[in-house]
Amino acid sequence: MKKLNTFWLNSALALTGWLVCMTTRSTWAIAATIIILIVHFSTYGSWKKEREIIFITLILGSALDSVMSNISVLQFSGESRILPSWLACIWIMLGLTIRHSLSWVGKSRLTGNLFLINLTAAHYFLLLQFTYVSSCLPTWQAVAILSISATIIINIILTFSDVWWEKYRLQNPK
Repeated sequence: MKKLNTFWLNSALALTGWLVCMTTRSTWAIAATIIILIVHFSTYGSWKKEREIIFITLILGSALDSVMSNISVLQFSGESRILPSWLACIWIMLGLTIRHSLSWVGKSRLTGNLFLINLTAAHYFLLLQFTYVSSCLPTWQAVAILSISATIIINIILTFSDVWWEKYRLQNPK
């Protein structure tokens, strides 16, 4: 039962963070991310076990969105070609789910990838429709490119997670 509660709490925290980031697109997103990190690590998360995954998710996700900005698949308002901080916070939210509510994705690759492609497509579609982020491509093309790319990146992150988790378990036997 505890694992099920952790799954739902993790999902709820990540979704709340995503909603705050998408709707405020401001320093509120950073504040919400900090609060969610505090709740996550004070209730069920472990900084020692998850820090690498959170950082690699932030780095790879930010790199993906920044590269997509530089090739005009994504266009951020203003002159910046670097993703805004609120969008980086969304990648942190994803990092919090890798070892918890999204851990099943790595175990069931077909179902997991179908879920991921739909999840990322929904995210990028909503990003393009309801924020100041735009694309020079038709929406369907941008969403297809972004969701396929993000699904590949998330699979890489899941692989890192499995490798690091095994390494952690070997270095820290119970």
